[in-house]
Order: sequence, then C-alpha cells, then structure tokens
Amino acid sequence: MTKTISLLLSLIFVLFLACGENKKNPPKDQLSNEITKKITNSKLGQQIKETKSTLDGLAKGGKGLSPEEYETYMLKLSDCTLKDYGIDRKCEAYKIFNKARKNRNTMLKNWGGFLSKLGHKYIKHESPAVRYQAVKLTGSFFGSSTKTQEIILEAARTEKSPIILRAMARSVGSKIKNPPIQDLLMKLSRHDNKRVRMEALGWMGSSFANDTKGTLERLIEAVDKDPSMKVRVYACQRLGGRADDRAMKTFHKYLDDPERKDTLYSGCFRGLITMWSSPVSLKKPSRKAYELTIKLLNRKPRSDKQPPWAAISYIDWAKKPEFQQRAKWFRQKTLIKALMNVAKDRNANWMARTASVRSMKQMGATQDKFKALQKDYSGAKTGVDSFVLKEINKHL
Repeated sequence: MTKTISLLLSLIFVLFLACGENKKNPPKDQLSNEITKKITNSKLGQQIKETKSTLDGLAKGGKGLSPEEYETYMLKLSDCTLKDYGIDRKCEAYKIFNKARKNRNTMLKNWGGFLSKLGHKYIKHESPAVRYQAVKLTGSFFGSSTKTQEIILEAARTEKSPIILRAMARSVGSKIKNPPIQDLLMKLSRHDNKRVRMEALGWMGSSFANDTKGTLERLIEAVDKDPSMKVRVYACQRLGGRADDRAMKTFHKYLDDPERKDTLYSGCFRGLITMWSSPVSLKKPSRKAYELTIKLLNRKPRSDKQPPWAAISYIDWAKKPEFQQRAKWFRQKTLIKALMNVAKDRNANWMARTASVRSMKQMGATQDKFKALQKDYSGAKTGVDSFVLKEINKHL
C-alpha cells in the first residue's frame, strides 16, 4: 500500500512540476485546477486531511519560496507562541509566513520533503514555534527518511513541549516498524499529555504497525486503563484499523452488554466496523467482526445509544469491490436487512435510523425496501420521525 501511495504521489509531483513547461500542455491554471480536483476526489485525497488554504495554494502556481527565503520567514516565527493546535494563528509573523508560502511549488517542496534540511537544522531552536515548524518540515507524503528518524529520535530525548512531541510522532509514525521509532511511540503513548498519547496510539492502530510486537497489546491496554475516557474511546476506534482478531475479546468486552450506553460503547462499535469495512480495503477483513456487527445491529431492544448513530456510516466502505472480492463470506442482503431493521425501529435514535437509510442506499438496497419504509413512516408529519421519512423519500 505504501509503495502504491508513493508512486501515485510521485506521478502527481511530476505533473505539477511539468505544469506549463510544455507548450502542448494546457495553461498552468487549468492544469493545476484539474490536478487539484483529481487529488481532492481520489481515494488518496479522502485520506489526506489538508486545509482549504492548501488546495487554494495548489491552483495559484508561481515559482515558490527558495529554501533561503523560507528560512527567513520561518525564523521570524520565534515571535509566536504555540497553542494546542500548533502555532498561534493570530500571530502576525505566522500570517505573513502563511501568505508567503501559499503557492503550489512551495507546498510541493514541503510535501516532497525537499525542505527537510531546514527542519533538521532548526529542530533544537530555542523558540518552540520555530522547533514546531522545523518538525513539520521533516515529514513528507513519502514517509520520513532514515536521517530524519535519527534526528527526531535525538531531539525527542530533550524535547519538553507536548505539542512538538505530538508533531514528532506524526512525522515518524509511519516508520513504526523501525524498533527505535516503535520504542519512542511506546514511550509517548504513556505521556502525561493525552493528545500526545492519542497520536502515538493512533499509529499503533494503523496498518503500518501490522506485525509489530507489543503494539496491539499496548492499544488494548489503553482502551482498558487510560485515565482519560477520550483516549480510551479513541484507542478503541483505532483498534479496528489493525483488523486483528486478537482484538475481538476487547470488542466483546465493551459491546456485549445491552445496557452499556457510554461513549466507549460508541467508539468500540466504530472500531469493530473498521475491522472489516475500511476506507482503504483491508487485505484480510475480519469475518468475526462483521458477524458481531450484524448481531449488534439486530439486537433488541434498541435505544437512543444502541446502535450508536455516529458509527453506522462507516459501514458504507463495504460497497467497495476490493472489499467484496476479499470477503467472500460477506452477505449484502444480510447487511441491508439489519440496517432496515434499525431504520424502522422507533426506539432507535432518529439519527441512527437516518444513517441506516443512507447506508442501505450505499449498499444497493432496492426500491421496494425504501417503499416499505415509506409506508411505515407514512404518518410521520412532525417530530424526529419526519426527518427519517425525509431521508427515505430522498432515495425513491
């Protein structure tokens, strides 16, 4: 998967740099806009959490900042402070920095790792804001280099800022199979700051951590014992990303209780679904997780919390041909029937019901199913039931 992403990104990078260099190519803005649109709508684009300003910058073109110019703007960030989300957006130096770098080629240099030397140079700068930006420069879409990993590991030994430590984990997390990186993430998963713990645990719940020793167990430990419920919920959500049936004991522990209605139940339900239905098709989706999902969707009595509405939409990825080719045990009709049972049960949360209707559509439910639901809700003129009926009518 990593090689596929790297090849795709390499192609995108070449296309961007070629923009306007060949007279036979479309004008710069036209080509940039086309490529930006393709990135945004692609499978890869769905996974990359980039801001609107980044996409706007991709369409602007221009030669971009040189490393020397970038360095000048970056050092002026020493006047800024760090917030939980990163550099203070209200800082004037940060506003100027963002404006100066907002064009296609500067971003490509950053994404491709071509500014990593600046990151290496200033990763121990006295200013937390400069250090934070330096760490961000050490990563790229292609993963961190061996040199970057060495520098991050060294700097992390003395770094005190949880915001910067979180950024460090993000920069090298995809290299969790490297034992020293795994050791760092293990250590950060026990940090006093919950955001740092979540970043480290997130990588342990990714496919990058497959076949690593002790990471799944650490993730399960966090689900059971972390002092923050927010971290426990997140860890259970991420647990599903491993699609490892060793996690099923934990999912049964938190999902089998029909009286459980806390946020951990919702988080684990989502994690259970991602054991088999995932944005990136799993090589070996979990049949056991699928069967438990069907059982929980069909379980009565339903309530405002069971099944949890926020988790149901994750089922939609099961429509992907790659999943269905790999999961020969999957039964589309069985899933549609379970979703329909949720949709027509007035005891279920109305948002769970509307989510079930939408997922039925995604899974290819036939018109007769929606007509039957429409009949069930025919008298729903007001209240939350009318919202469900409105969703049903959309698909007729």
